Amino acid sequence: MNSVDRDKTQTQFEAEGSLEKPGPIGRFIRLAWGIVLIWGFVSIVDNWQILISLETLPHWSFLLMALFMALRVFPYVITIGFGIDAPYNPLRYGLIALNVLGVGLSWLLAGNLWSPAMGWFIGIWFLYTTAHLGISFLVASFLATPGCEMRSIPHLWSGITKQDTKEHFCPGHIDTVDRWEMKFRKNS
Repeated sequence: MNSVDRDKTQTQFEAEGSLEKPGPIGRFIRLAWGIVLIWGFVSIVDNWQILISLETLPHWSFLLMALFMALRVFPYVITIGFGIDAPYNPLRYGLIALNVLGVGLSWLLAGNLWSPAMGWFIGIWFLYTTAHLGISFLVASFLATPGCEMRSIPHLWSGITKQDTKEHFCPGHIDTVDRWEMKFRKNS
């Protein structure tokens, strides 16, 4: 494995071929996450009418998921997924600011912390994130995309166009699994 300093707040793109391809365990985990995220996407679509008609705050678990997606997931979907070499903090803070602004506007216009407009905003954001991430995980599991699953769509495109693409280590738990699996294979 390369000696990339795994700073979790910045993108660190590497030349194609710099990272090891995941083994069977890493690919299975990617497949499982892809299925879970696509199931989440379908669940949002199935519950769309409920989401956009709510006039009070949704269940705390939904709000916790929104916070997790804003702080941890969405910035990587954008920066790593689209190959933007930038820290993810501005995206994270911008998304939080948009959510706070939406809650404030809901309070001013409807007298509640939640409104159908917030349902639309959060719903579209969740739909995009679960679709992009779910598809990326599935593609990564089939192609054995090295590093982060968010590079799987560019990896697929590079295979079609025969142009190199950049790789990026996975800033989440999958990097740990890949490193463990690689070490296990080398020691076997």
